Amino acid sequence: MTSFVLAATKTVIVAAEALVAACGGARATLVSGASTARRSQATIVDAMEAAASTMPSANERLRGTLSRRIAFSRSELLGCDTALVTPAPSGFAESATIMAWVGASKRGEWTESSRYRITGVFAMLWPLLIAATVQAAGPQRSAVPEVEQPNMVVVLADDQRWDTVDFMPFVAGTLRREGVVFTHAFVSNPVCCPARASLLAGGFYSRWTGVRTNVPPNGGVAAFRDERTIATALQQGGYATGLFGKYLNGYMSLARQTELNVPPGWTDFWGTDNPRDWHRWELVHGASSSAGRGRGELLTAEQYVTDFLRDRALEFIERSARERTRFFLLFTPPAPHIPATPASQPRDAEMLSGFLTGGNFVYRGRGWGERPDGDLSDKPWFVQQANARWWGGDPAYYDGEPFKDGHRTPDDLFAHQLQSTLAIDRAVAAMVDRLDDLHLLERTIVVYASDNGFLLGEHQSFGKGVAYEEAIRAPLVVWSSRRPHRYVDALVQVDLDLPVTILEYAGLTPFADADGLSLRGLLAGDQPGRERLHFEFFHGSERGLTGVLRPDWAAVRDRRWKYVEHGTLERELYDLNQDPYELENRAFDPGWQDVVADFSADLAAFRAATIQMPLDMFPQQRFELPPAVAGNPYSFTLPAWGGRTPYVWQIVDGDLPPGIALDADTGELHGTPAAPPASYVFTVELSDASTSPVHGGPQRHRRAFTLTVAGPGGGG
Repeated sequence: MTSFVLAATKTVIVAAEALVAACGGARATLVSGASTARRSQATIVDAMEAAASTMPSANERLRGTLSRRIAFSRSELLGCDTALVTPAPSGFAESATIMAWVGASKRGEWTESSRYRITGVFAMLWPLLIAATVQAAGPQRSAVPEVEQPNMVVVLADDQRWDTVDFMPFVAGTLRREGVVFTHAFVSNPVCCPARASLLAGGFYSRWTGVRTNVPPNGGVAAFRDERTIATALQQGGYATGLFGKYLNGYMSLARQTELNVPPGWTDFWGTDNPRDWHRWELVHGASSSAGRGRGELLTAEQYVTDFLRDRALEFIERSARERTRFFLLFTPPAPHIPATPASQPRDAEMLSGFLTGGNFVYRGRGWGERPDGDLSDKPWFVQQANARWWGGDPAYYDGEPFKDGHRTPDDLFAHQLQSTLAIDRAVAAMVDRLDDLHLLERTIVVYASDNGFLLGEHQSFGKGVAYEEAIRAPLVVWSSRRPHRYVDALVQVDLDLPVTILEYAGLTPFADADGLSLRGLLAGDQPGRERLHFEFFHGSERGLTGVLRPDWAAVRDRRWKYVEHGTLERELYDLNQDPYELENRAFDPGWQDVVADFSADLAAFRAATIQMPLDMFPQQRFELPPAVAGNPYSFTLPAWGGRTPYVWQIVDGDLPPGIALDADTGELHGTPAAPPASYVFTVELSDASTSPVHGGPQRHRRAFTLTVAGPGGGG
């Protein structure tokens, strides 16, 4: 026993020495491969965790508690002067870039906050040393039988890329290090509202939920049928259900119009959508039953949004513990979505100052700028159009006007996004610690995921709503004390598979005809994954951050290939084994036409009913139809693809020019306009012959068009 105490003491001393070394480095810029700062930090963390791992299996809970506290101290180490994002140990080989930023402190120049942070680390080490004196070495955690109907905590970040989780000390250091990590997790429609609606609905593609986009007429909260969701099912199954954060896009506006209605199925609802000010913002608080909506209260919060939601979530956990009720907690902070406002914490503020471009934070990873030469000639029209607004990495490009409010350059935006995830990280740590304190952790599953990814300059583009890996991939980590850590490289879809898994864990039957598959077999290691994944996106309000509207598209991806067909009739094919950053479009390569034919046939059966916008008909992708001339015959057939024929066409808003009619069977606009010169705006709806398993109706897609009628002879 004495030798063990001496060894543990030596471990603490080694960790302290490494800490001093790590905190005294000079500034570093973007690097590839392992940085010196990273190795120093790894020395600290590895030494601490090595000592924690010596706890015997009989003291599993104590060892778990110590490990979590050690992992939480990573945030202190990151704040010490070094913050970084690194690839995961395995399964994330595509993320070859390591971004490191080392703070302004120079060796030996310790501030009061630096001393405080060092003290904080020793406070984390001290319980480990005490525990080490009474423990002997033991084996690592192994699988044990699952708890029936466990509590479930699901954290859903907003616009967080899959390759940024390493920046989060607790999520990376505990959930991912101890949990099951899905290295190839995706979302079926890479936009906020559609992905969230698919998850809430129980795992259905957007064409079935009716929420195709973030806003009307093809999406937003008003398009969501909320009578049957995972919340109503869980509540009926005996769970207390709580939502804390973002519900669906447009919720606050709809709530005001509907007497602050709370969606069905929520025992404790603290919902908002996309607040612009994260320090003073509005939300609705209330409760509802699975049988119908509730009546909420409009509140104004004057606390940082993630921290406020964290506190409400902790209260929900404590109340559920007192009432001995199984619970489902959906924690949905708006970070790191724009405005990506970091928390006003001294540590975060100090780190933030060095992240700005005026410091030296830059991101040039993956396919940034369509490396190596910026050639976009093989990319679709909308990608090439963004080139006119490409900054090329020169901060002076934004001297006249910032990239976005509060973010002078794209690098600044990325820095702020990363910073804003630190508050999520602390919230997750607080919830896990509270579960542990209440002796609930052993029967709780914790999930960390995101609704979609985000481009940060790859292919000279920003934002989401595209088929590139940076937009469609999402983090997915499932932590349970009863599952050993491992990486799963099966192809999964967060918005489809996670809700099916949640219902199964709750002892409930997933909804009939759901598109998702349960992950329980993959978590147990006894089930193969999908061979292919399918994706869809619909032309709506999504312009990225360059102002260019993204067209509709459908895509299919397997382990090697990704194939995309756009509503513009453009195509993309990428060999992800040879080209993980999607720099070389092989869709027209003669050697791969068999692959194109195979995937194209697959998409023909998958595509949703959609009004198309081919480039040859709509050269600038504006919603302007070929003009008509008064007194002259006119004919134009609206193009469509996907779904199940026969189609039905109708005008649902606005008016056609007098003399022009829409054929309900063919979509042809025809007739002889007798109107005086004018422009007519109207909305066309296409519906098909399919039946949605969510709402029982057909697939519907709407698009607004403008038809200008010129005077005789073409004059206005």
